Amino acid sequence: MKLLELELSGFKSFAATTRFLFSDGLPAARLPDGQGKAGITAIIGPNGSGKSNFAEAIRWVLGETSLKNIRGRKTDDVIFSGSASAGRKGAAQVRLTLDNESGRLGVDASEVALKRSVTRDGSGEYQINESQVRLFDIHHLLAEAGLGTKSYAVISQGTVDRYLTATPQGRRELFDEATGVKALQLKLHQAQRKLTNAAQKEHELTAIVQELKPRLAVLQRQVERYAQRDALEHEYAAAQRAWFASAWHQHAAAVAEARSAQQASQAATSQTQAAREQIETELLQAAGVAAVSADQHPRTSQRALWQLVATSLEEARQLLASQAWSELDAKLQEAEDIVAKAQATNQSQSKNVPTAQQTLKGSLAQVRDAELAAQRRDSTAEAAVAQAEQALALLEDEATREIGTTALSELKDAAPPEATVSKHEVERLAGQLASLGDIDPLIQKEHEEVAARYAHLEEQLTDVANTRANTARLISSLKKDIDQQFKQQFTAIATAFADYFAQLFDGGTAKLEVVTLAPEQEGEPEQFGIDISAHPPGKKLQHIGALSGGEKALTSLALLLAIISVQQPPFIVLDEVDAALDEANSYRFAEALKEIAQTTQVLVVTHNRETMAVADVLYGITMNEDGVSQVYSVKMEDLQTTAEVDEMSV
Repeated sequence: MKLLELELSGFKSFAATTRFLFSDGLPAARLPDGQGKAGITAIIGPNGSGKSNFAEAIRWVLGETSLKNIRGRKTDDVIFSGSASAGRKGAAQVRLTLDNESGRLGVDASEVALKRSVTRDGSGEYQINESQVRLFDIHHLLAEAGLGTKSYAVISQGTVDRYLTATPQGRRELFDEATGVKALQLKLHQAQRKLTNAAQKEHELTAIVQELKPRLAVLQRQVERYAQRDALEHEYAAAQRAWFASAWHQHAAAVAEARSAQQASQAATSQTQAAREQIETELLQAAGVAAVSADQHPRTSQRALWQLVATSLEEARQLLASQAWSELDAKLQEAEDIVAKAQATNQSQSKNVPTAQQTLKGSLAQVRDAELAAQRRDSTAEAAVAQAEQALALLEDEATREIGTTALSELKDAAPPEATVSKHEVERLAGQLASLGDIDPLIQKEHEEVAARYAHLEEQLTDVANTRANTARLISSLKKDIDQQFKQQFTAIATAFADYFAQLFDGGTAKLEVVTLAPEQEGEPEQFGIDISAHPPGKKLQHIGALSGGEKALTSLALLLAIISVQQPPFIVLDEVDAALDEANSYRFAEALKEIAQTTQVLVVTHNRETMAVADVLYGITMNEDGVSQVYSVKMEDLQTTAEVDEMSV
């Protein structure tokens, strides 16, 4: 992957649309072994011509958000502000096209064009291959390819100086970026934050569950009581129905028995009444016959009278036989005895008639008393029937209210139940139902809602617990990866640093080492920092702070080249990093750049002739009086060819 084209429009001093083409001649130069190199492009020009704006444009389009890193204070500082002869621009736009044949960028295209624009009102826009995206999408795309804003794609003069001036702890943070573990640390930080959030979430969920649990237990007991009530209601309904069935048949039987007794009493009363009426009739007839016969046939009438009285007594006896009234029967027997004696002795009847009549009158009185008693029994029987019927009616009314008319009709038609249920049992079940209370549908609904919420919370707690466990394993794995990668990359950078230091200084030694730092507060874990020591040729090994300005510059470049050689980014932009070098050191730096260019496309903003000499393409930038940067380009290969032709002509 390499840069193909950079287009600027309205960005700082590049007011007009300006294109830098990096594909021409790259990789046109060929090494003796036939392998291509990425090449070096040099951006040259006088001070104030806008050379650094070129590097800042690349930094900006790659998603830089710090205005300080592009020498600005407010957003519209990147827009051409105008001059005495050129009006200001209303917007700035930069488009960077990259080769993606290797697929390093996660876009299904052979070329990827990143575009960023901003207007004076502060609104900005980001595009990937003409499709509008978010700044986050730009950062994510480049981070996946190792070209994030914290990478070493664009390096200015002060970038590497930070390694020398920083504290050991500060250097550790810088080397986290240099060793490529920053992305892993970002993932680690996200995982740790996720773990913290999961723990907080678990705490919140646990608090809610603990709050819901007592309420759910109360509702659960209430619902269980409702379930018991359902079973008890069925038992109560069955017992109630059985009791009503038994009671109804008992009451119906009592009504039938009372009615039967009433009918028997009424029959007895009728018989008593008939006996009384018969006796009265016979006595009247006998008295009438006796009176008539006494005047006409004394003896004959006497016999007829006694015969009639005897017949009447016999009929009365027969009528009264069913009543079993012994006293009345005795009186009738006495009358019969008188009649029989009179007939046998043929004595004067005048004396016996009064006695017989008196006896019959007494019997008649007793019959009348018996009739009254029978009538009283009729009344009693009638009252018993009415009472039994009333009790049955009350029972039926109660049954209608409790079990309904249909159920009452069914139990009337059914046979009496074999097993009976006592009223006490029904009342006991009714009491249990009353103690359970009525079913509240709101309680049931609340129980369903609380139970569902509780189950959902339990499920969430399980998910959070799984998340915590998985995140903890991820954190452990990331820590191991970070430690392993840091050690591996740091060792490689330290080795390369020592090599480049010796190359740039033409001797000497330098080393990087991890040092243990005392914790700032007691109880905190140990911290690790990075220490840099250098031993230029002819000098003792000394701390980096004791080096001269030139030695610090060379040491910074040695560390820069070491980091680049290990990271091997697809391209780098160096903004006047060689400004402080003398001619001899510039030559050695240029030679080092040639080595880097074997694997990395190098774009260098420079004044240095030695650096220009190793470039494959030169872009010259000038600025006219209107304050607008102008660009000219030349391929060094063409200049060499021209020089060879001129030499042959001579």
